Amino acid sequence: MENIKAKIVLVGGSSSMTMAKKTCELCTRKPHVAILPTARGDDPEIIEETYGFYSRFAESVDVIKLIAETPDKEDIKARFKKADLIYMPGGATENIKKAFAKYGAEKFLFDAVMTEGKVIVGSSAGAMVLSHSCVEVDCGEVYANGYEIIPAYFAPHYQLPDWKGFDAFLESKTEPAIGFAAGDDAGVLCTPDGRYYTFFGEEGNPVWRFVYNKDNGRWDRTEYLPDETVDITP
Repeated sequence: MENIKAKIVLVGGSSSMTMAKKTCELCTRKPHVAILPTARGDDPEIIEETYGFYSRFAESVDVIKLIAETPDKEDIKARFKKADLIYMPGGATENIKKAFAKYGAEKFLFDAVMTEGKVIVGSSAGAMVLSHSCVEVDCGEVYANGYEIIPAYFAPHYQLPDWKGFDAFLESKTEPAIGFAAGDDAGVLCTPDGRYYTFFGEEGNPVWRFVYNKDNGRWDRTEYLPDETVDITP
């Protein structure tokens, strides 16, 4: 996607106080945060957890429910516009796609991505729909198109053996020539200038970068252990 002006964080899954703090610090001011628990069907448990994390560091926290409630489209648009940081936790990508399509919320998300100073954070399913391709069901068995905001493949929960199916998925791909995988509470920060950086919470899981090697037709994988922020742009 062209004209990206927001900072975007793709997180491999889970939430933590540290990740909430660090993503809020990406904003230019104490942020107004909008949480979209759509992937989890607006589950009260994920709302309580993520609200608890972000309320520590935000100016305000707004929970936008697209499944448990039926908000007005103009109201949703206004709440997206007000938010300095939009957070989409994990669950099922299908829930996001269906609910966003119902309200035209993809357009509101794209507008946010093209707004300077915004921060967009997706965890697990929330990250997958921001990428080029995403997992439609658990354990990396079936892939589908994401919103292609970030021109890279992405796999969450990659510290778990069941999600290593991402490697086999990439074998038949050549474009885009880059992919990322992240463990829970670890991720990739994508900046408006087209660069990628490691971005870690507190659980100690790594980040992996995949680059397609045209010379041998294989994907080169590099692992980045939790540490200070590292530029991992190819």
